[in-house]
Amino acid sequence: MDLIEPISDLFKCVCSPICEYFDYYRKLDENMEELDRVLRELESKKKDIEATLSRAEREQGKKPSNEVSDWLKNVQRINTKAESFNQEVEKGNCFSRACLGKDVEKKIDVVMGDNGMTLSTTSNLVGERTGKIVEEIWEDLMGDKVSKIGVWGMGGIGKTTIMSHINNKLQEKPNKFNDVIWVTVSQPLDLIKLQTEIATALKESLPENEDKVRRAGRLLGILKAKAKVCRSMKCKQVAVELLSKQEAFNLFIDGVGTNILQVPALNKEIINEVVEECGCLPLAIVTVAASMSGEEEIYEWQNALNELRGRLRSLNDDVQAKYDRGHTILNRLVNCCLLESAKDGSCVKMHDLIRDMALRITSKSPLFMVTAGLRLLKFPGEQEWEENLERVSLMENDFEEIPSNMSPHCEILSTLLLQHNKYLQRIPECFFVHMHGLKVLNLCHTSIEVLPNSVSDLTNLRSLLLRWCGILKRVPSLAKLLALQYLDLEGTWIEEVPEDFGGEVLRETVEEAARLSDRLDTFVGYFSTLNDFNIYVKSTDGRGSKNYCLLLSASGKRGFLEVDKSVRLFACKICETEETIVLPEDVQYLEMFGVDDVASLNDVLPREQGLVNIGKFSHDLKVLRFLYCRNLKNLFSLRLLPALQNLEVLAVGYCFLIEEIVAVEDEETEKELATNTIINTVTLPRLKKLHLEDLREFKSICSDNGVLVCNSLQEIEVYNCPKLKRLSLSLPLLDNGQPSPPPALEVIEIKKELWESLEWDQPNAKDVLNPYCKFWRGN
Repeated sequence: MDLIEPISDLFKCVCSPICEYFDYYRKLDENMEELDRVLRELESKKKDIEATLSRAEREQGKKPSNEVSDWLKNVQRINTKAESFNQEVEKGNCFSRACLGKDVEKKIDVVMGDNGMTLSTTSNLVGERTGKIVEEIWEDLMGDKVSKIGVWGMGGIGKTTIMSHINNKLQEKPNKFNDVIWVTVSQPLDLIKLQTEIATALKESLPENEDKVRRAGRLLGILKAKAKVCRSMKCKQVAVELLSKQEAFNLFIDGVGTNILQVPALNKEIINEVVEECGCLPLAIVTVAASMSGEEEIYEWQNALNELRGRLRSLNDDVQAKYDRGHTILNRLVNCCLLESAKDGSCVKMHDLIRDMALRITSKSPLFMVTAGLRLLKFPGEQEWEENLERVSLMENDFEEIPSNMSPHCEILSTLLLQHNKYLQRIPECFFVHMHGLKVLNLCHTSIEVLPNSVSDLTNLRSLLLRWCGILKRVPSLAKLLALQYLDLEGTWIEEVPEDFGGEVLRETVEEAARLSDRLDTFVGYFSTLNDFNIYVKSTDGRGSKNYCLLLSASGKRGFLEVDKSVRLFACKICETEETIVLPEDVQYLEMFGVDDVASLNDVLPREQGLVNIGKFSHDLKVLRFLYCRNLKNLFSLRLLPALQNLEVLAVGYCFLIEEIVAVEDEETEKELATNTIINTVTLPRLKKLHLEDLREFKSICSDNGVLVCNSLQEIEVYNCPKLKRLSLSLPLLDNGQPSPPPALEVIEIKKELWESLEWDQPNAKDVLNPYCKFWRGN
């Protein structure tokens, strides 16, 4: 027994090197194949990184870091050495083959090390964090001091990605581990299932090798868990932090494509807002970036932002959010070829085959009734109104009436479309009695005279559309419609008030609409008298609907209102002796068309001691349009300027007496203008479009000494203004004192002869602006 231990030690000293020698000899060919594979993989990753670097430099102007440059040079050196090494192996003898076999394994370790670096190098383009964490874990695993490592962090932060990289590296031989397994622990913990998975991975069976499997479970090398679990298992803890804002933005742009930064309709602000909502979580960023890749329309991005913020889960969404959502849905249907877009982009339509398929699908569940556009004379019988009916479209038919005794039992009916039934005059009182689930009722362009009282009991009604119901005499009380969000009365007014309805019905209807408006998303209304218009505005008391379109037209003519929070005054008197028009405080779009009793916007504002009071006048005004106002002399005075700082569009056309835009309203101000250079500067910081057309007496934007500062200006259009002498624009100055064009300027449309005759306050101004001119020859 005393000799056994020394002999054993001698055997280890002699036999181990011999065995190792023959092992190297025997494995040379195998190791050479492995080295060739690793070198090919390394070269492939080198090309990928070079392509990424080239794209980043070309599109974003980024340069590779020193670490990346050094790595690329090192790969080149390895390739050169590998080529000469191959030549040595080809002519090697028996002894040298063993030595070369050992060198090959060393070369593989070197190349594998550099190959692993590609992970850090690649991630360096969007943030070095993942690569550094992987390298840290790998170093601990290959060492002898750490047996268990726990990776923890928020969901979606990249823990699984890190584990995947480690697992892939462990699959590449050689390394210190004989067995590498990946198991997932369920919640709650199922120990038997876990042991079975481990046994299967180790190719062992239970219960014969239960002890071995349990030991494997206890000797688990690396796990992904919560911080508390990592502490309880006495792991070395590796915390994965959130990305920085710049890393998050870079990762997002890498996923969505750098071309998105060049899309004119988008700006970096909305892209940043979308990235910010991802919370610096890599999973969220990558997922959202993939969904937004190729999307170039602003409403797609606005809708994505709304969804990320969770706004669409609320019933109090604003109209813009719904608009964006609707356009996004339509766009996706078009992209899926379920809808066809018109050539001018104004509408979408369904192909006949798709429509037939949709009708077949909805002939059972969900159940729809659709007879749109068939020009039917007879209204569908009550037997066709089944109890499980959900949506009905009877638009564009020729019904004259609904049978007097018809009362369909359709409690889950949500949508009823009757628009463009131009002969439909009567709806029986009992018709809506069993439709308590109704949410959308559309009666636009019908000849309905009286809206049944049962409509007021539709407590789930959200949208009531009565546009262009030209002879509607009466609507019931709408006070109980607490779910109502959209009320459209454009082009509709109560033509007559019968005696049996009472003399105050009209006024009560206007006031009731005003009271309702504070909980409406949108109100669209037509008013035939200034009195009714003012009743509505005063009754809202600053609490009106989020969006509105108000049209005042004494002539009976109607028009289309283009934007939210808009007022259009058409061929009416708004400065009568008894009263002056009252404008909503938050109006954003104001158009006067054929309003002849105003000489200036100042005329429609209340006055105190002869001076204009702008205390409650809208500071939200974005669009001003004056067309065919025959007695208009100017648009506004200097005292009104503070209320116009958000103005974006200013358009004046066919106002034949107007001489200037901005006027001096009193002698005192006129004297100050002659000596004070500050007062004569008119600043409209957000003005983007200036349109002047057919102004026969128009001479200048400001008085002789005034200048207009509007550095956001994009378009200037001047047509048929023969007496125009100066545009009065004050251009921004460069560091050398020379004028430069407004940064956003795109075009100046004007007649060449007029352009050449204009006078300028700043030297070289004409030369600076000349490249933006688009001359026209028309009359």
